[in-house]
Amino acid sequence: MLTIVASMERELSGVRRGLKPGQGHELRVVGIGPDRAGEAMGQIFSADAGTSPRGPVLMLGVAGALSPLLKAGDVILASSYLRLSNPACSSGATHLESLAPDPRLSRLADRAAAQAGLPVNRGPSLTVDSVVRLAEEKARLHRDFSATSVNMEDFAVASIARRYCVPFLSARVVLDTCEQPLPAYLCSLSGPLSRSVMAVAAKPWRITELAALSARMRRAQSVLARFAQAFVHEFEAAGTAATQIRAGMNEPGMSGSRFSGQTLDMVSSEVIRS
Repeated sequence: MLTIVASMERELSGVRRGLKPGQGHELRVVGIGPDRAGEAMGQIFSADAGTSPRGPVLMLGVAGALSPLLKAGDVILASSYLRLSNPACSSGATHLESLAPDPRLSRLADRAAAQAGLPVNRGPSLTVDSVVRLAEEKARLHRDFSATSVNMEDFAVASIARRYCVPFLSARVVLDTCEQPLPAYLCSLSGPLSRSVMAVAAKPWRITELAALSARMRRAQSVLARFAQAFVHEFEAAGTAATQIRAGMNEPGMSGSRFSGQTLDMVSSEVIRS
């Protein structure tokens, strides 16, 4: 079973429309920010305690660009997930923690992106506690930490997945470039649609700004849906290939053959437990 998670429903809306129910996957919204997302993933994994091992987790969502090379709508498969933290020392200094994506999921993601005709951008992603709004902030983070993108969940979810020995990968799409500022009221619009409409209606001068942001979000939703469909296809194809080889090993006359070693190992290296 593949679990696809996102911080907001609007990041999954296009994915829900494109994937048929019962295809060996589930979609979950885990909330915005490292604390909410980490807690939600912990609850998901805890609920599975004592059952069969959970399959991998694919996180989908939007991100802010820190690198000037990234454009709105670009796909990001981060090479590492970074997070500033306070070590247990009296100085209170901070250091940078780093987690890596699962290499097998990364290979599946590369093939999925190629199948969907989506160029892939790599580089470290930085997980932060609040929205990075201003171009000056983005430039500073890019300079200080060499991160190419920023979001609020990747490291937290990757950390929980690691704790439960679950393979993890994040795939994101650029919503705002390093030069595009975000409105301070952005997070207040992440709730129900009716509340968002009322917030805009109360301050109509925001309409032009929000229209441009909405257009970029629609583009990101479309790209996320294309990638997710291709990823699920690759994930299922890898699982089917391994199942067929295992079935062949059990046929009369196949015991001890070359399929019991090299071939199965090659396929299994591409398959994540499901």
